Amino acid sequence: MNRGSVRTTMPCPTVALALLLTVAMPLTAATSKTEAATLYASGTGNNKIYTFTPTGAMSTFASGVEEPFAIAFNSSGNLFVASELSDAIYEYSPTGVRSTFASGVQSPVGLAFDDHGDLFCDGGSGNIYKFTPTGSQSTFASGLDAPEGMAFDSDGNLFVGCANVNTILEFNTAGVQSTFASGLDFPSDLAFDSSGNLFEADDNSGTIYKFTSSGVRSTFASGMLGVSGLAFDPSGNLFAAFDGGIDEISPTGTVTTFVNSEFVADYLAFPPAVPEPSTCFLAIVGGMALFVMIHRRPNRTARTCASRDSRHAAS
Repeated sequence: MNRGSVRTTMPCPTVALALLLTVAMPLTAATSKTEAATLYASGTGNNKIYTFTPTGAMSTFASGVEEPFAIAFNSSGNLFVASELSDAIYEYSPTGVRSTFASGVQSPVGLAFDDHGDLFCDGGSGNIYKFTPTGSQSTFASGLDAPEGMAFDSDGNLFVGCANVNTILEFNTAGVQSTFASGLDFPSDLAFDSSGNLFEADDNSGTIYKFTSSGVRSTFASGMLGVSGLAFDPSGNLFAAFDGGIDEISPTGTVTTFVNSEFVADYLAFPPAVPEPSTCFLAIVGGMALFVMIHRRPNRTARTCASRDSRHAAS
């Protein structure tokens, strides 16, 4: 009696590829890429917003802004500017188109975005206002003495420098206030590094102080009379605006001159990191799940708070 034989065959490569493409499901992903970014600066003395290339070349991004103080970017790359003299907050698209985001805000000075996209603003009224992305305004805190620079930590706590009483206040996510640091000399701006350390621009002493998350203070840099604005670039270098120009300070504290021009800048900001898009494919082949990621390198365009006293900026 002849028995039939059973034979198993594998699909040819062409068929296998067709099967893979049939079951492949595209997924989207994005990875951050650290690279040099354009620095933005407010020139309070001449009513301009400047940009600086990574090599320090300066150009004018916007003009006719009445006493621009703090500047801050939202996650979409739009620049927000506190115009103290006009009692307004302006919004600029990446191409420089201006619109009024909020008006009737008494002497706005400091700006900071939280992780939800809400904008916080302080100033001459002694209040901190909160604006939703659609512009709805509410009072977050009141009764502060000359609040200026602001910054959020990674947990969503808001830190505010109060210049007249030389303190840094901390507000938790519920709005409860406490004193984080005191004994300063006109704190004008604040910035966090990627490790959660807080840096403070001490205007009158010309010193930049570093605070650990537990409040331990050390001197990070000195000799910067009138230091007003702070901003970290994507590589962790700290940029500081002071009366003599803009200095770049490495994570280890090495100071180099970025711009040597008096009164050119007050507050600083870097645009948000530009994500590098990728395409992922999930393929099921022979009961096995395979992930394939394809990176696409896009064309990139670059897109980043101010001292209380007006300064004469270079044109």
